[in-house]
Amino acid sequence: MIPRTTRTPRARRRVFALVLLLCAAAGAAAETHGERPRALTLIPGTGVSLTLPEGFEVAREFPGIGRDEDLTSLLVTELPVPFDVSRESFDADGLARRGIRADRIVEVRVDGRDGLLAHASQRAAGVVFRKWILLLGDDTRSVMLTATTPLDLEARHQRALVETLRNARWTPSREAGSEASEAELPFRIDEVGPLHIVKSSGNAVVLSDPDAAGDGPPPLVTVGASRAQVQILDLPDFARTRLEESVSLDSIEIERQRSRELDGMPGHEIVARARDTQTQKPVVVTQLLATDGRHYYLVQGIAGADAADDFATLLDRLIASFQRVGDAKGAMEP
Repeated sequence: MIPRTTRTPRARRRVFALVLLLCAAAGAAAETHGERPRALTLIPGTGVSLTLPEGFEVAREFPGIGRDEDLTSLLVTELPVPFDVSRESFDADGLARRGIRADRIVEVRVDGRDGLLAHASQRAAGVVFRKWILLLGDDTRSVMLTATTPLDLEARHQRALVETLRNARWTPSREAGSEASEAELPFRIDEVGPLHIVKSSGNAVVLSDPDAAGDGPPPLVTVGASRAQVQILDLPDFARTRLEESVSLDSIEIERQRSRELDGMPGHEIVARARDTQTQKPVVVTQLLATDGRHYYLVQGIAGADAADDFATLLDRLIASFQRVGDAKGAMEP
């Protein structure tokens, strides 16, 4: 499937906002001691090349570089959004609406392009992470490089991460927002009705209806898999906590919840009313979180409150189409 290009400014801004949510902590960085810059390495599936500090490897689970042992990473996200559009949401208020606190945002010059570099922090899964986020772009697309490390490792990794960002090279020759290959995604999902894949990034895809009418937020469905192995002792409690960490939502009120399988895996489904933090409009959110004993899989759909019934039907069809692929397919523990 080839995703359709988002066609309205509102939808493009919404996709950019959601991509900020997909920038999670994985692993990558090391101290530098004044050595000469290393050779550039092209990040597969992107137009970005990075220098790899000592101890870094190109990540297999996401586009970027990482070092799993201390949850330090540099994630590359290319967007089908012009720089003038993406930079509108790249301010302290825009980042705060997504749970990212920006200490300062400075103008920088990287690879001959004007850009913005945010020095920020974010709490995720109970851990505070230091983040440095570089935004570059041109008249048709943007690229965001998100460097992340646990706060207690900031002194160790800051220099290497910031130098890697400033030495980045970007050749926007690829079609930004193109779907990741089946080899990259551990699952397959079908486009249903007006919902089309508008973003695919490592372990997650985003589906939306870019042409949706109305003043509320366009419908959005995020389908993803955890990168790291996660032991879940209480699935309903874990699912509720995961919903509460959705930084695009506030005023969450759970209406109902139940056990529900996803591709044969035990899961927990929650239906709630909430408020979209960007538009301040009421929304309905349905979240299904399932586990294979090693990784968890998440389907989260958000739509305007007035479209709840029709959206529920579409979401049921999407959930029915979900299938694990490759190594993920038979990963259930006995």
